[in-house]
Amino acid sequence: MNAKTPETIAGEILSAMRSGDNRTRPVTLTAIDHDKYFLPPEYTQLYYSPVWADLDSSHRLRYTQLYALRTNEVIMLFERYLVEAILPPIAARLGQLQMPSLYQLVLTMLHEEHDHDEAFVALNQASRPDLYQATDFFFFPPSPEVRRLTATMGWLARWCAHPLWLLFFIEESSLALARDLAILDRQQGGDAVEPNWLAVHLEHTHDERRHTLIDRLVFDSCYAHRGAATRRLDAWLFSRALKAILFPRARGAGARVVEQLIRDCPELAGLRTTMIQEIVALGDNPDFLASVLSQRLAPRAWKLFHRCPELNTLANWLPGYA
Repeated sequence: MNAKTPETIAGEILSAMRSGDNRTRPVTLTAIDHDKYFLPPEYTQLYYSPVWADLDSSHRLRYTQLYALRTNEVIMLFERYLVEAILPPIAARLGQLQMPSLYQLVLTMLHEEHDHDEAFVALNQASRPDLYQATDFFFFPPSPEVRRLTATMGWLARWCAHPLWLLFFIEESSLALARDLAILDRQQGGDAVEPNWLAVHLEHTHDERRHTLIDRLVFDSCYAHRGAATRRLDAWLFSRALKAILFPRARGAGARVVEQLIRDCPELAGLRTTMIQEIVALGDNPDFLASVLSQRLAPRAWKLFHRCPELNTLANWLPGYA
C-alpha cells in the first residue's frame, strides 16, 4: 500500500475541520485569582538557581506569575512576528507546487495564530493591567533587531527550513506547557492553577496540535530535499537562533522579570545582583537547558530534528541531544 502524500493528508485535515470540532474557541475571562499559579515553577529561570531557596512561598508565587506573563509574550512574539513573516512565502511556495489543500491549511493557520495572539494579549491585560496599559510586550519588547531577524527569516523561508523548525519548536512547547499546567492543577486537588490561565492554555492546544502536524507536512513538501549547502546554512542559523532564545542575558527578558519582582516586592532589592548573576549562569546549567528544549517537551520536533543530520552539531551544547 502506498503511503499517503502530504497533500492527501492535508485534504483529510481540511475535511475534519469542517465539523468545527477540536478547534480553539475564545475564552470568556473572569476575575484573575492572584493567589494561584499562572505557570509551573519549573518553567521559570530562578527555579534552577541557588537563590530560589532564599525566596519564600509568596515571592515564588509572584515570580512565577510575572514569568508567566513573559512566557505569554514569547508565544505572542512568535505568533505575531515570525508567523506573519514565514507563512505567506511558505503558502506561495505550496501554490507553486500545486498543493491546494496544504496551501489552504497554511493560510488558515495564519488566521488562527492572529486569534491566539489576541487571547494571550487579553489574558496578560486581565492579569496585570498596570503593566499592559500601553504595550502588549512589557518584558519582551520586539526590538528593531528582532523585527529585522523575523523579516530575514521570512525571506529565507523560501529555501531554508530553520524558520519552520523554530515555529514547530515553539508550538509544541506550548502544548507541553498546557499539559504541565493541567498536571500541576490535578496533583494539587484542582485548586493550584489560576482557572483563566488553565482555560486559555488548554484551549490553545486544540489548534496547536493540528499546527504541528501541518508543520511536518510543510517540511516534507518544501524542505526535505534541500541541497547540502542549504542544509549547512540551516543548521548554523538554527543553532544561533536557539542560543539567542534559550541562553539568559543580563539585560534580557528574564532580568526584566526580576526587576518587576523587586518593584512588586521591594524587600528583595538586596538579592537583585545575585538573582541576575545566577540567571545569566543558567546558560551552563544542563537542567535548565533541558527544561526549555528536550525530547519530553517537544517529542515531535525532536523527531523531526533527528531526521536532519545537519543538526547533529546541537549535541555539542544541548544536553541530551544525541
